[in-house]
Amino acid sequence: MCNVGLSGNHSGHRPGSVATCFSNYSIAVVFINSTIIHSSTAETITASTANTSLTHCQATFELISVQTSDDNPAYFYPIAGDFNGDNQLDIAYYSPVFDSIGVVLGIGNGSFEAFVKLIPLYGASIIEMTVGNFNEDNYLDVVTIVNEYNSYLLILVGQGDGTFEASTPFPQRMLYYTRDVVVSDLNDDNQPDIVVWLSAGFSISARSVVVNEFNNDNHSDIAILDEYSRNIIVFLGRGDSTFEERIVSFTGGALVPVYITVGDFNGDGHSDIIFYKYDPSSIDILLGNGRGRFERKTILQIEIPYDIARLIAGDFNGDGYQDIINLVAYSPPFNVLLNTCQCCTT
Repeated sequence: MCNVGLSGNHSGHRPGSVATCFSNYSIAVVFINSTIIHSSTAETITASTANTSLTHCQATFELISVQTSDDNPAYFYPIAGDFNGDNQLDIAYYSPVFDSIGVVLGIGNGSFEAFVKLIPLYGASIIEMTVGNFNEDNYLDVVTIVNEYNSYLLILVGQGDGTFEASTPFPQRMLYYTRDVVVSDLNDDNQPDIVVWLSAGFSISARSVVVNEFNNDNHSDIAILDEYSRNIIVFLGRGDSTFEERIVSFTGGALVPVYITVGDFNGDGHSDIIFYKYDPSSIDILLGNGRGRFERKTILQIEIPYDIARLIAGDFNGDGYQDIINLVAYSPPFNVLLNTCQCCTT
């Protein structure tokens, strides 16, 4: 165990940080002190669910295929947020082809505008990014990890119109192998904090990290997908930026999960996890029980025709249900899976 304190200029652009270390890996927590798309023919996807807490039903998603105006798209590290202030979810992603951030504006019915806004980065090689509001201007910003090794954080400050401006990079460098970045309030001070997974060994390697409340105690918890064991591991938060010892919440076994994201897909008030796996390629949904654990059986499986790069969860058509978007890194279009919530408990 170790604690590493790093101080900075707490202006909303250069936060301090603390790293909580476990063996050969660590979770770095950065505290902030702030002063129309063409859709091809809609297709319905159904899948059987079997769970001890639900009767057998057919989970149904409406599939919409989205094609953008990007001539040479590369949908890397996509995130969802309302970037232009119209109360509709948009998508931002990194395009290494154009060295830029692309923004696709949502219409609110599960479709998106065809035009893509490109915001140049001028040489910053982004390996992960996520969304948050770091300067209390009510506009969503994007925090990015630049470089895979000797990496640093760079915040792209949202202008409220779907564009961003780069801030001064954080002075601290992360010397470990950096994987994933997420934002949440980990110490209950109503300010967004930044979580980065730093890997320096072979005990655990987080392929993907999410933050949410998994045990209904009003404190943010961290869940990771360990690419070595293929397990989903949860660190339960105490509300003061420290965490309980890890618990294995789902055993992957023969499955090969690739990426996880979180949402409440059956409307029971508990956070669920979705992940993509190979061979055969599918999106699986695991129901949370509200105590930090998930059903061991796959409760929803959707077969998709090709490998995907990333999953995004959010309500993309304004019906109050959590939908799913899957994007392929170099293979447009991307797919919107609209949740009809036929298996919802409420």
